[in-house]
Amino acid sequence: MKTKDKILQMALQQFNERGIEQVSIRSISSALGISAGNLTYHYKNTDKIIYALYLQLVDELGRSIEQVISQSPDIQWLYEATAYNCGMMWKYRFLLIDFVAISRRVTGIRDHFRQLVKMRQWQIRQAINEMVELGLFIPEWQEGMYDKYILRMIIMSDAWIPDAQIHFEGQEEEIIPFYSELIVSSIQPYLTPAGQAAYLAVLGQAPPKKITGYPGTDDVNQD
Repeated sequence: MKTKDKILQMALQQFNERGIEQVSIRSISSALGISAGNLTYHYKNTDKIIYALYLQLVDELGRSIEQVISQSPDIQWLYEATAYNCGMMWKYRFLLIDFVAISRRVTGIRDHFRQLVKMRQWQIRQAINEMVELGLFIPEWQEGMYDKYILRMIIMSDAWIPDAQIHFEGQEEEIIPFYSELIVSSIQPYLTPAGQAAYLAVLGQAPPKKITGYPGTDDVNQD
């Protein structure tokens, strides 16, 4: 592995564990057993490292975007793409946890992210249009109905990691399926009978476990 890749790998680990304020050039170089000067030869400061990690996340999420273009979407594709994206976002979770601070601090990220969101809106809209044609989603009965839904879905997708930091203890194998299913479940009001059948088939032959709260709170009686 090249030195630049090792730096990014260690920085990602430290950012995820400590947050952006507790990670420095010195902490990363010390963990790697290299000098701070050696590290700054590759990345001048931690902001440069954060931007490089942000671009890595964008690149990895782009792989699922390519699938949207290359195949006809259905409920199975929607669930798999959501789970993949959630997994990638969790891998780079510090970016979502500290995104407001990062976008103010690292030049270029906010503008790049805004353009990325516009592309996401278009791609999701194309997928919904195809699923309407396939008879899985109901036709739009009010102009802009799906545009509003897409924005709600994007907001939910961008906000679930901070939420998980509060309600979970960091168990990836529990967190990603929980939020993937929760995000995908937002399509339920828009499904045709055929779409409903496909939805249940994707999540299992029996209906999925009823979610009434976060794990550990489902059965708590509130007076």
